[in-house]
Amino acid sequence: MKGNPMESPWFTASEADFLAQLTYLDLENSDFTKPIDSCNVLNRETIHSLTVCISDHGNDDDTDSSDEVSTSSSSSTSNVFAIIGAVVGGLLALGGIVFAGIWLYRRRSKKPRTKVVRESYFGGVSPPLARSPADKGYRGGRRTPVSGGPRYCSNDYEEDSNYSPRISTRSTHSNNSSMAYSLWNDEELLSLQVKFEEIEDIGTIGSGAFGVIWLVKYRGSQLLASKRLRSDQVTKQRTQAFIEEIKMVAPFDHPNVVRLVGCAWTIETDLQALFEYMENGDLRDYLVDPSSPRHWSQELLQLAVDIIEALVYVHSFTPPLVHRDLKSRNVLLSGDMKAKVTDFGASRYKSVDETMTAAVGTGRWLAPEVISGSSKYDQSVDVFSFGVVLSEMDTHTIPYDDVRGANGNRLNDIAILQLVATGQLRPRFGASCPPELRMLAERCLAQDPEERPPAYVVAYELRVIQRSHYTQL
Repeated sequence: MKGNPMESPWFTASEADFLAQLTYLDLENSDFTKPIDSCNVLNRETIHSLTVCISDHGNDDDTDSSDEVSTSSSSSTSNVFAIIGAVVGGLLALGGIVFAGIWLYRRRSKKPRTKVVRESYFGGVSPPLARSPADKGYRGGRRTPVSGGPRYCSNDYEEDSNYSPRISTRSTHSNNSSMAYSLWNDEELLSLQVKFEEIEDIGTIGSGAFGVIWLVKYRGSQLLASKRLRSDQVTKQRTQAFIEEIKMVAPFDHPNVVRLVGCAWTIETDLQALFEYMENGDLRDYLVDPSSPRHWSQELLQLAVDIIEALVYVHSFTPPLVHRDLKSRNVLLSGDMKAKVTDFGASRYKSVDETMTAAVGTGRWLAPEVISGSSKYDQSVDVFSFGVVLSEMDTHTIPYDDVRGANGNRLNDIAILQLVATGQLRPRFGASCPPELRMLAERCLAQDPEERPPAYVVAYELRVIQRSHYTQL
């Protein structure tokens, strides 16, 4: 109100009381044109730093004042209270806005969240760990994994083997630069959360450079696989990449894709993703097991069909999802010997401009265009990797394990990748491989991506081969 033209500091008793109740009053006697001297000293009162004259009508006992003074005093008082009213009204409106904002924030934070974890795992009765031989689709008994159980580690977290170093030139974009938010504020992640205290660790069943897999028991009965970052390898970037992988696989629903059950954490550094437990390990363990058939049995053919059906599923998304790291270690086997693809840590949806991150995946399974560093590739790179997996299933060995240099020694991975990139080398198949299956695999391994059949065509032709093979038995 300071600086506004006002005449006299004459107020009624009620008006003076109102002014006295204000926390702050920026008025002084110098702001009034009429001095306080004409007011009887008995009627004077100091409010804050302002001396006012108390009058029943705004001009009490001042008999020397004229009617003009009375009129001026009344007018001045009206102006003062109009200004005071406007200021107080503005403060009340501002306070109302702040209160409404706080109320809405608290209401949102207290809103119950619906968990979308899988009913089949968290219902009143836990399902059996494996189907019995009488169940439809059973293709064999339980197998014992050779080397420590199933693998769930993503390519950000695991080094594979002596044969195939990972290639990854992925940069950490803005999403990975820092943890700009708390897990507790991530609605999508919270919808997948289960109670941390209901998870009981049993033991580790796999590990990699950055990740570890635990066999856990949920609610005292259901066995699950818990994927975590190693405690000594946790960084903001790896945690963010892990979160992105969890969110990516959460909606997946296909019998040949390892299913995410939920996730749990107490703090950001102990985040874990819970997957269905695959009792029979991974495809690589199966292939090196001496008890596995060395020929294309019905069981082996069905595993190949399962794998390609998983690719058909993820390639059917809009835009297509490119796995980018398909290999035998990333194919897990259930108790009833159903193959399921896992490890979508390197997966990306094909971008609108058709560019992808260059050189991502595990060396010996990569398509030539990926090895060459091209970012212009699509889901056909997964079809190439599937062709490499078919050679693994045929020979039961690591791809290119038989390749030798001029001196008879094994070629190193760099030399092998250079030969693959230029079309001079492809994985071998044995003499006992069915001709039609070998021809299909060679089409998958075509140097030109456009010459590779799409996954759904491969799936169809593989089923035809499967039926033909079955009738010949």
